Amino acid sequence: MAQAKLIVFKNSGYSSESREFLSNDPNLVLNNADFEFASAIVASGNWTLYDDVSYQGNSINLVDNGGPELDGCYKDYADWPAGSAPFHVKSIQHA
Repeated sequence: MAQAKLIVFKNSGYSSESREFLSNDPNLVLNNADFEFASAIVASGNWTLYDDVSYQGNSINLVDNGGPELDGCYKDYADWPAGSAPFHVKSIQHA
């Protein structure tokens, strides 16, 4: 089984600053790793991203067989469920 991996990008179209996640983190703010992003690539796994620490607040789910092409690529925030704006993630969990 492949290790879970998510890459998020600050801008649409997989551009600008990026961050890579390989594991759960209940408090990205603590390590100054919270991040607003507008595009993402789910290399493997299913991820839930929350706009508050400790897996609280609003959330979105990004999966490795999701996105418009069902390939785990979300080139713009409009591609993720209920996407209407860039998402500021403060905690992240994979299943």
